[in-house]
Amino acid sequence: MNTQAVRSRVERLPLVRLSWGVAAATLAAYPFLIPSSYYISLAIDVLIMGIYALSFDLLLGFTGLLSLGHTLFFGLGAYAVGLLMVKAGLGVAAALPLAVVAALLVAVLFGVLSLRVSGVYFAMVTLAFSELTRLAVEKMSWLTGGADGLAGLPTPAWLGDRTVFYYVALALLVSTYLLLRRLVASPVG
Repeated sequence: MNTQAVRSRVERLPLVRLSWGVAAATLAAYPFLIPSSYYISLAIDVLIMGIYALSFDLLLGFTGLLSLGHTLFFGLGAYAVGLLMVKAGLGVAAALPLAVVAALLVAVLFGVLSLRVSGVYFAMVTLAFSELTRLAVEKMSWLTGGADGLAGLPTPAWLGDRTVFYYVALALLVSTYLLLRRLVASPVG
């Protein structure tokens, strides 16, 4: 790297830090700047999709694997939490780790089968697994609610307030970003 490029990066550093600070302050103050519950709910969805995007970036951006079945594990984790809470009567603290284990087991099973191929074939195999799982969820309407989804999902009391839910989603997004950033910078990444 030449000295001109290093000097350019050093000169931009205060501007980058200022940008991150403004973004952090805006995200922290958002529920108070826009007090509408609709827009706070929309922001919660955006933060959750941000976590999804970070995981997709890890897979496609750093490994080069185009997975068209990435939503399979996203949906599987959500359905596992919902089913454990509605059908098994577990609380969210017990359902979340079990849902992670369920998604991990399915990921290992599908990973063993799909990592044998690469390129466009990998994309097609992951798409096939995703569609197979979507159809299974739709057909098992007695368990999953089918196309109507899972009804009667209880909201934990501490997440009942939209503002608290927003800050929990924001904290999860930031922690996921920091964890993935550290993973990518590690010798394993």
